[in-house]
Amino acid sequence: MARMYRGQLPVSPQVLEAVKGTLVHGPDTVASVRDGINLGGPWKDGAVLSAKTGWYPSKEGDVTWLVGHIASPKGGRHVFVSAVKSPAGKSPSANPALASAIDSLQANDLL
Repeated sequence: MARMYRGQLPVSPQVLEAVKGTLVHGPDTVASVRDGINLGGPWKDGAVLSAKTGWYPSKEGDVTWLVGHIASPKGGRHVFVSAVKSPAGKSPSANPALASAIDSLQANDLL
């Protein structure tokens, strides 16, 4: 993610911008179709959140994640990763990594 946002991947600028554009979440975006989780916008200071959720179901315990980039005029630019492994045998009812990431970004005054 960091290399992508620094423009250091071996792809054309047009492709890079297209991919980055698909990751941008507006203030009312539903981030997880499976869970219908709203990202809690609007955010402060014109922050822009670009991210992708994921979920890997496993009998050893499900793993959920949110990887992304946050940019704001006052907070700068940051790449982040949130991953949470749930206990075995019980799928999470919501994406705990997404909730954890949003809470942390807000607690650190980035969103």
